[in-house]
Amino acid sequence: MAQRALGRKLHRVLTAGLIALLVMNAVQINQRTCKLADCRQQIYEMKEDRQLTEREFLPCNSSRFISSHKEAENERPVNVLLLSSMGRSGSSFLGALLSSLPGSFYFYEPLRRLEQWKLLTEEIGVKSLKAVFTCNLTEPVRSALTARNSRKISLQDARLCSSPNACFSANAVEAACRRKRFRVVKTIRSRVSWLPELLKDAEVNLRVIHLVRDPRGSITSGRKAGWFTAEPETYCERLHADIRDGLQVLRQFPEKYMTLRYEDLCADPLGLLEVIAMFLGYHKVPPKTLRYLLATTTSSGQEWIYGIKRNTYNQQQKWRSAINETEILNIEKVCASCISEIGFNLFGNLSNARDLSLPLYNETSPSSLFTYKRCVNVIN
Repeated sequence: MAQRALGRKLHRVLTAGLIALLVMNAVQINQRTCKLADCRQQIYEMKEDRQLTEREFLPCNSSRFISSHKEAENERPVNVLLLSSMGRSGSSFLGALLSSLPGSFYFYEPLRRLEQWKLLTEEIGVKSLKAVFTCNLTEPVRSALTARNSRKISLQDARLCSSPNACFSANAVEAACRRKRFRVVKTIRSRVSWLPELLKDAEVNLRVIHLVRDPRGSITSGRKAGWFTAEPETYCERLHADIRDGLQVLRQFPEKYMTLRYEDLCADPLGLLEVIAMFLGYHKVPPKTLRYLLATTTSSGQEWIYGIKRNTYNQQQKWRSAINETEILNIEKVCASCISEIGFNLFGNLSNARDLSLPLYNETSPSSLFTYKRCVNVIN
């Protein structure tokens, strides 16, 4: 009898040990770090008929054995900075897509009020971005986020408030921010030269997407909307500086920095979204984000978030039918280097710009800025 009891006890111990070993091995497999360079090993098939939970789409350095959506104790939230060198470059559209990631908290243009107050310097900008990313709203960004009429600019969820002060509190925002797995900031007021300090900061754990667009498209769209008043040279100097600084940042932080072309996003939104998902650590595009993409890029009349809707294919070269002779000559004169660096052809006159048989893309242009292109080619 005693031998039988000892045998059963030994069997239970061995079984428990084997189960523990299997779990440890499974956790190690699921905790491998995703790298953009590994895109060839991360190709997958989207299964539209399969209902997957949010937990299945936690970044690949997360354990699938946790009992809730909360991150493991030793796991840091991922912060995402989406910046663009000028307005009308598609950053609101891409920002809305990023905000649809499961477990994300979205800040929309948190630096805008600081710029209006003429307080925005590199030092203040970096300090404010870190305050947002760490959910510790220090001054002056705290005042900027809570200023009258700033809330729907800075926090998209504020549009749901029944009155200006009904649901906004800096402390409540901080608490909500800390509960999320992703903090996403969309801004056209941060410069690429500000990034190294933030990218080096282990507390911030930052990923950066620098969205660029053909300045002929941005400036034409901005003037039509009444946004742009300065000369094209001003905007293109900023864009040129960001491209130059971006090459240095890319060399220093290749796994944390991506330059993305708006025109490529328009041409293949799902393909680029797949690459962005890998860049941020997802195995595949979360269903919620995929549904949002379909809702915002089709004309099916579905409801959509934040007033963002795009016929992305038509947006790609829409400016070519809207630009006038003076604009095409002026913009190409002062922005020629930017246009070429991004990988587009110069047209030289309005007739060529209108002729859609002439390609926008210069296929012979070097693409060292756009490292995602190799991944898109593999996925497709």
